[in-house]
Amino acid sequence: MIREIRLLPPLAIARLGASPAPLENYDVVIDDAQPLGFRALRPATTFIVDRATGTITAAEPRPGARVRFKDDNGLVRPVAPFLEVWCDRGNGTFVPLTTAILGEERLTAADVRWRVRVANIKAWRRTRDRDDRIDADTNAFSTHGVVPLTGTCANFVRGKTIAFGDVQYILPTNDFPQIRLRFTPAHGFVFGATRNPDDRNVRDVVYNSRKGRWSRYSGNDPIPTYPGGIFANRDEVSLGYLDDACDGIVEVELTAGGTALKAHARIASGPPDYAPDSFPVRTVADELEQALLGPSVDAANASHEMTVEIVRRAFETVRLQNTAYLNGNVGGNNMASHDERDPVEEPPGRIVEPIMAPALVDNLALRALHQSIFTALRGDTSAWFGEVLREYTEVGDITNRGRRKMPAMMRGADGNHLALTRRQVDNVRKASAAARTMQQPEAAAAEPEVAPVNRTAAEAASVSVGKPLAVQAMEGAFAPNAIAKDALLEQLAYRGVGNPPGTLPTTAISNCFPGLEFDFRNAWRHVFEEVELHEYEWSIVENDRIVGEIESMEIDGQPIQITGEIRVPGPGPNGEPPLVAPDRAQLERSNALAAIIVNPGKKVRCRIRDTEGRTRQRTLTVRGVFAPGTAAIAIEAGGPGEMTAGLCSPWQNDYRECGCYYWAASRPDYVNVEAGPDATSIGHNWLQARDATTPKAYIPDTSGTGLVTYLQLFSDWQRRLRFIVGGNDSE
Repeated sequence: MIREIRLLPPLAIARLGASPAPLENYDVVIDDAQPLGFRALRPATTFIVDRATGTITAAEPRPGARVRFKDDNGLVRPVAPFLEVWCDRGNGTFVPLTTAILGEERLTAADVRWRVRVANIKAWRRTRDRDDRIDADTNAFSTHGVVPLTGTCANFVRGKTIAFGDVQYILPTNDFPQIRLRFTPAHGFVFGATRNPDDRNVRDVVYNSRKGRWSRYSGNDPIPTYPGGIFANRDEVSLGYLDDACDGIVEVELTAGGTALKAHARIASGPPDYAPDSFPVRTVADELEQALLGPSVDAANASHEMTVEIVRRAFETVRLQNTAYLNGNVGGNNMASHDERDPVEEPPGRIVEPIMAPALVDNLALRALHQSIFTALRGDTSAWFGEVLREYTEVGDITNRGRRKMPAMMRGADGNHLALTRRQVDNVRKASAAARTMQQPEAAAAEPEVAPVNRTAAEAASVSVGKPLAVQAMEGAFAPNAIAKDALLEQLAYRGVGNPPGTLPTTAISNCFPGLEFDFRNAWRHVFEEVELHEYEWSIVENDRIVGEIESMEIDGQPIQITGEIRVPGPGPNGEPPLVAPDRAQLERSNALAAIIVNPGKKVRCRIRDTEGRTRQRTLTVRGVFAPGTAAIAIEAGGPGEMTAGLCSPWQNDYRECGCYYWAASRPDYVNVEAGPDATSIGHNWLQARDATTPKAYIPDTSGTGLVTYLQLFSDWQRRLRFIVGGNDSE
């Protein structure tokens, strides 16, 4: 008898595009013969679906196939992931649910029931007007035709909707008997408001400005977003623009043996992955793994290969950034300028000066540096590497030494310098300790043994030899015939047959301002049963207003704020003597809560201050992120639309807002780079309006000329933005 079912992958990302042909599947492979080169894209098994019948008619690629990100007319091919139903028949192992298994249970494909709910609540997140929610609900279905995801909103013009794409229950056949559903995202259009009825930059006018205030919104609300003005506006007043991106929940139900079995997964649609052969240094997959398994790695399973993978990702990000500009070698809105703060604020800042020595940070020089580090690590000389990583409690350290820790010149969601997850750092350091043990056994024997923490069957399965699961998933090598019941990490890393790598959370940027595919800070809003948190601050939200703030929390002795002092090199911003900055920045919750999030039901003592200044002690109960016993984010952790609520509206706005400080591996910055006459790098800004004759001269994102404009992105992003493969323009 079927005892349990799962929907895999538990989190699938679709990517927008208006082409009628979905993007072909491919693997992203590390060439062991050229380990320092770009990852190679190789065509992989692609399902061809007959939309009329819902059947898979073929599994390509054919000989000589190639990956085509755009059609000849410039339309982007969407990424449309499949979600598969798996089942446990009582032996503790999950296998794909097929028509044969259903038949043994005297069931058919028609007995499988689906429901999909998605939403776009970006406007509601800002106005707090619930009539600004855009929701789509398929209700229950078991048929195999295309089911549209039609977004409706109380504040829309009568009869107007936004199409969020569609879903289709694939009709199983003898050749393809597995039970699966496909999510095809929307086209990536922008929609407007009646306030601007003749706006040519939008696909359609849908929002009724007389009913709602989204087209007049200016950010003056009791629950601010962070950052604030990431919406299309004129003079800081919203233009009322909306997009057709969304996120939500897929539910599947099957009654077997008189028992209703249920499972769910998360889906989201977002921008294309414009650098598909490069990956961010910290991803949503890293966040989920830490939330699933905790901040510590069993020393026996610390993976040297994961250390190498982290450096590879850092290298892939750096080579797509104009690091000389970000370093502050020239003026502008760069990384160095972000450390300048008003001296009356707490903490005060420092004068604007380069983070690194200017001569060392040219793109080509930093490539060479990362390559030398990478080569050293591949040779197992990694004992030193863990010491140069930034601790999560050091993100506010803006001393020279603090700013130069790795990963350097990148920001986190808290506005401070980026830190990896605690689990990533712990893996690096324990792998380094293992390297020291092999190199210096006598000295290592004197070190205290590290006790295993949070070890599970999933962690035990992640062995320290070979490539990490995340890499195997990207390369298409990790596709097990059976998934152990308690091996949740394997479920989390599962890619799904026919799904391109861009569907994986490994390709989604995390802990950033706020992200491209997800604002994953929202995963922590409902982490306690008794209260709702603001997605960025430790503020408590009730009835659409802030009612208090968590000042301190007893989490196994872990702080939620940076404490102590740091000495900031002088002179200060106005010529004052050197400053001593009280370092009281809040810590981001992904790392601050990592030690308790793996223990749902745990009681945590907190000190809470309300808006009147009164303080009290309160005990909160940890809810956790995942549905019990699964790798799926719990429905209670956020409903449809919540994981994208804080993103730009429309999403194209982000491509001109943030200067690529955080996600160059997903949204490139510096492309077509080569050595110039003086041996330093020359290249294009990815957003430059260019052709084959455009000189290679980098134009900063803050420049008012020479770049694709906001309005051009809103109306014609598919033809104006280019995919980057091997660091160069490639369609």
